[in-house]
Amino acid sequence: MRTLCLILFMICLALPVDALARRVALVIGNGAYRYTSELPNPPNDARAVARVLREIGFEVHSGTDLDQSAMRDLTREFARSLDGAEAGLVFYAGHGLQVEGENYLLPVDAQLAQKADLLYEGFPVSQLLAQLEAPDRASVLILDACRNNPLSRSFSRASRSTVESGLARVSAGTGALIAFATAPGDVALDGEGEHSPFTEALLEHIATPGLEINQLMTRVRAEVYAETNQDQLPWTNSALLGEFYLVPGDGTPPPPPPPRLTAAPVETPARPKAPAPARPPARAEPPPFSMVSCTAPSGAAWAGVRFLTYQQCSEIGGDWRPLN
Repeated sequence: MRTLCLILFMICLALPVDALARRVALVIGNGAYRYTSELPNPPNDARAVARVLREIGFEVHSGTDLDQSAMRDLTREFARSLDGAEAGLVFYAGHGLQVEGENYLLPVDAQLAQKADLLYEGFPVSQLLAQLEAPDRASVLILDACRNNPLSRSFSRASRSTVESGLARVSAGTGALIAFATAPGDVALDGEGEHSPFTEALLEHIATPGLEINQLMTRVRAEVYAETNQDQLPWTNSALLGEFYLVPGDGTPPPPPPPRLTAAPVETPARPKAPAPARPPARAEPPPFSMVSCTAPSGAAWAGVRFLTYQQCSEIGGDWRPLN
């Protein structure tokens, strides 16, 4: 039996990537700005986040200190890779700007003199969300982009546009979660260490097994609030339709069982009641890497039954059966 399980496990490893659940991430850290203040930490933040996401199974598209052309190319590459993915995540660290209620992310060569420049120099967050969000996948947008930006003041004077500090509040679409390093309209700290306070806390918890994404952000919020002496309070807005785990683990609760309908008992006083049939034993949850027979859920990239590990079957929401 062990030999059979080993053979099935090797077959599972040989399956194409599309046969299993895919999770894709875009990670950008811009710090070497040419026309406004430089930020030392975003490139470090992006490299560290990209490394951890790869370690926990994400397909990562990452870059640091990107100009307009490189940032557009990388974003386009990421958008194409989202096709068929069960989850998409975007992490951006660098300068951001809110103008008349719209948020923009800035490449390192951004020059802003007039309002029209934003169409060519900045990346609207709304456009990024439109590419990221989809009803059939979990979408997460994390922005550490609320730093104090001198460019916003000069742009406000030159363009006579309404430029506010920090980022504007954004409502998450169906199946999405949005996280800011600080509350809308506030300014986040870049930090004196290797990482910003927000990214430092994120790295502390992002690879914790069995930690649901909303719980993860709650821990990050509390840690940043304490570490900054209550000066910075991260903000999230969630419209996720279910629990989402970056790293499933022993702490991941099983899905709730369906409601069990019971008929009213029938009174038969003249005849003794037969003993109730014994219930079948509950199906024990197998170890994460044991092989099971997995039936694909509706909407999966493949159909039918395949042999997968229990963890892989659970991550795609499949119906599993033990092999013995």
